Amino acid sequence: MTPDEYREQHGMDDDGADAANDGPLVVFKSNPDFWQREYIGNKPNTVRLLSSREYSERLSFADTCMEAGEPASIEVINTDDGRTFFRRITDICCVGELPGYDMWCISWQHEDGAGTYRDPEEASL
Repeated sequence: MTPDEYREQHGMDDDGADAANDGPLVVFKSNPDFWQREYIGNKPNTVRLLSSREYSERLSFADTCMEAGEPASIEVINTDDGRTFFRRITDICCVGELPGYDMWCISWQHEDGAGTYRDPEEASL
């Protein structure tokens, strides 16, 4: 399933917002070693250093939805080969600070099964 197909199937607009079920879609890239551990469920989270501007642009809408008890999803893209998977976010929290940045931990519920993974080679078949 391509990211566009996922967004279409879940009624998301171009910004990743889903008024029906899955809420906003947060998108991050991950290096191949971390991506594999995240995909199989050994590491169901990502930690990101974000400036205030980056937080506002990439994460604040999902964080606001989560605080209100509304769902949000994450798409994690492998930086090496473009493979991607989608998960339901379970928590977003600030876990530390560095000058000019906050450290955010985004956790998700691990899922196995169809619709959560896309292999670029399979998508082009």
